[in-house]
Amino acid sequence: MSITKKLALRHLKQNKTRSVLTVLGITISVVMLTVIFTCATSFAHYYGERAINTNGNWHFFVKTDYESAKKYLLSDSSLKDIGFEKDLSTEEQSYKIYSDKANYLRTGTIYQGDAQYIKDTVTCKYDGALPKSDNEIMVEQSLIKNNGLELKIGDEIKIAVGSRLKGDFVILPVKGNYQFGERFEKEKDETFKVVGILHNNEPTERGAIIRGMSDLKSKNLVAYGKIKKITPFSYIKINGIYDKFGFTKKKRAFNVGENTGFLNSRLAFSIDKNNLPQVLKLTAIGIVVFAVIFVSSFAMIYNSFALSVGEQIKYLGMLSSVGATRKQKKKTLYFEGAILGGIGIILGIVLGLLTTFISQSAMNAKIVSIMEGYNDNIKYSTHISLWVLCLIVILAALTVFVSIISPVQKAARITAIDAIRKTDEIKRKGKIRTPFIITKLFGFEGDIAFKNLRRNGRKSRTIIACICICAVLFLSCNYFCETFKEASNLDYEIPYQLMYQYSAESKAQLEKARNYLKTNKRVKRFYSIWANWYSPISRSDINPYDNSREYDMSFHNESVFVDKYKFVAAQDIQYNAHLLDDEDFNALCKKNGIDYKKYYSPDKDGSIKTIVMNTIDRNGEPIFNNNLLGKTIGAYGFDFEKTERENKLDEDGNQISFYYKTGRTSVYKFCDFIKYDKDNPICNLESDGVAFYVPKCVYDKYSDDDSFYFDYGIETDEPYKVEKELKDYLSENEADGDVYNIYYWTMKEKSIISAVQFLSYAFILLITLITVFNIINTMTAQIANRKKELAMLKSVGMTPKEFKKTLIFESMFYGLFGLLFGVPLSLVINRVVGYIISKDNPIPFSVNIWLYLIACVAVFVIIGLTMIYSLKLIKNNSIIDSLKDDTN
Repeated sequence: MSITKKLALRHLKQNKTRSVLTVLGITISVVMLTVIFTCATSFAHYYGERAINTNGNWHFFVKTDYESAKKYLLSDSSLKDIGFEKDLSTEEQSYKIYSDKANYLRTGTIYQGDAQYIKDTVTCKYDGALPKSDNEIMVEQSLIKNNGLELKIGDEIKIAVGSRLKGDFVILPVKGNYQFGERFEKEKDETFKVVGILHNNEPTERGAIIRGMSDLKSKNLVAYGKIKKITPFSYIKINGIYDKFGFTKKKRAFNVGENTGFLNSRLAFSIDKNNLPQVLKLTAIGIVVFAVIFVSSFAMIYNSFALSVGEQIKYLGMLSSVGATRKQKKKTLYFEGAILGGIGIILGIVLGLLTTFISQSAMNAKIVSIMEGYNDNIKYSTHISLWVLCLIVILAALTVFVSIISPVQKAARITAIDAIRKTDEIKRKGKIRTPFIITKLFGFEGDIAFKNLRRNGRKSRTIIACICICAVLFLSCNYFCETFKEASNLDYEIPYQLMYQYSAESKAQLEKARNYLKTNKRVKRFYSIWANWYSPISRSDINPYDNSREYDMSFHNESVFVDKYKFVAAQDIQYNAHLLDDEDFNALCKKNGIDYKKYYSPDKDGSIKTIVMNTIDRNGEPIFNNNLLGKTIGAYGFDFEKTERENKLDEDGNQISFYYKTGRTSVYKFCDFIKYDKDNPICNLESDGVAFYVPKCVYDKYSDDDSFYFDYGIETDEPYKVEKELKDYLSENEADGDVYNIYYWTMKEKSIISAVQFLSYAFILLITLITVFNIINTMTAQIANRKKELAMLKSVGMTPKEFKKTLIFESMFYGLFGLLFGVPLSLVINRVVGYIISKDNPIPFSVNIWLYLIACVAVFVIIGLTMIYSLKLIKNNSIIDSLKDDTN
């Protein structure tokens, strides 16, 4: 080991306090990197596992025959685990159990496939084995229980196989969950051997039967495949596979698909014209987040090394005095940086993983409590791969290296004379003048404090830069997390637990169904959730071969929006027409001081009058001005027998036809504004968009709809019991309708939201800890390095009170200058982030004044407390000893 390295090691041991503080700064920085990357990869893994649990363990599927699959899939070395599902005909895809239970309990869908397909499709816990042949099946435990069957593994069961159909004039096959009003037409009876029992297998839906398949020579197959190595470019590979099969973009909608959630969790995104803007937005947000992480790490490590080098002036001067060259001094400092950085990186990764493991264990406990009783076998666990660990080490090492370049370059130029004179630390040229206002307000103590700040040169700039960066990090990270939360609707929760749809043959039958709800003691409240939606972007913009869904939305322009929300005029926001029961509509009007009676008759031009909730995405802020009142919205009617042909062909060679418009239908007129009420479920029926309301009886009377139908949201504390009671009611009355229990899916969504919120709060907490530590570290080091200067002030007769006031004013000036630069810079960064997010979201840029005030007060409090603590450390120091030497 060279003499310079030995000196470096000895110096690190002699200056343990500064070495420990430098290592601590690096450690905290690496902890942040580790926690952020580990949390991100853990969430991505959790999200991917949820996608597999919901959809199955596959990456893409293609409807094809075996020969084509053999040619394009099985022979492709980049693919693996190709499984085949038989695309069953209508006559063989449904079953009916022989029991005395209601039809909805004993009717369902058959899924048939080979061993690989079944292996990838069964994602739940199960008893027994997977079926391998045509006469072997797996059944859901709920199917056995609901039909009162004494069925065990190895038993045989005879079931009816046939078609599930629905409709009167247009007969459509039914697949998936049972639909009330459907009918079963038996094709034949078949006997199967039960080899396995499923426990809530989501990919095949509730009540399904999974059947084995022996013969793959069918012409109607669905091939499910996996890519061996998923990369950000995997969608290009998948699209290339689709091209081999000759699918045009129009045909792909019905013949191919991807497990989007899983691919996204592995950072593979579709970049077609519909998804590219979203991908670019996510990329931009990712760059901003990474920049914040890197800057905060850089600031922390740079500050630690800058302070460390600042305390080594005598040591560096000593090296110069014994003949050390600049190159040797650089090597010495880089060696010190490598030692401190290596220790800090190792400690940071270990502590970061430990912190993540503990916090995510608590997070998993919360998710388990949310999903308790729902047979959910996906746990939120700490997941980190080797490449992520390598990335953390590389980024941390790179950050350390970049951070020490500048301090090392400056330190290498220090000569023995410079070390004695402290020419780099004290500003000597010219007379320093204090602004008159400072002397007037703060007296001679303020004058001395300001001159100290100016005289200390680089030290003062380091402190101000530290405070500035800390303020920017704290304010920008909080803004980003809050804006992301608002854009993602993370705080939205559907107010009801069940969706109840009912179609009757008469008004009396419909009223009977409503009365049944009113008398059900388990139903707390129910209300209409039926809505028509309208979008400014024409459906023909999305599908250029169909103009039959264009809307009349000429009012949607900047003139109807208040200044703050004029940018929304360029967005594809949704307008939702909610059709309410009379009592709910009347209560909404009364709450807002509106006479509801005038809304039960049409306007002079025949339009239906509505009330508009003057906000968007439930933020409570008015977005419209009075120019909206009197404007109308509606859909066009079309003559589907009269078309206008164009000299164009679609991708399949078919001539494009456009329908003639015959006028507008269901025209609504905006007549009054109402305020958003967060406690009223009627105001929270949608997670986004603009809501307006009309009595359903008026819609029924003046629109073309002559059906007897309702669509209710039901609030209850016992969703599963109420679901069964309503399904029994539908079955007993042979009614057309359905009940959807969205409570389980709400809980699943809530678990995802909890994970996202945990990530955002962890991010803010880490940034806050880093900023606080950075300020404390900087201020304590600044006081420790100024022992001689502070002793000199005491030696010329400054009283303890005056001395204390001087340092308080100096701390205040540091905070003021730091915030003077930090606050405007944070506003600029926040504006950029807000611009990126507001491109697709109706979220205007706003400044959280309270957050800025809290940040400013916190800066002064932290600086003040740190200064007081530092003064206590040097309070009893001897003036003579301090004047002799200002280094430890």
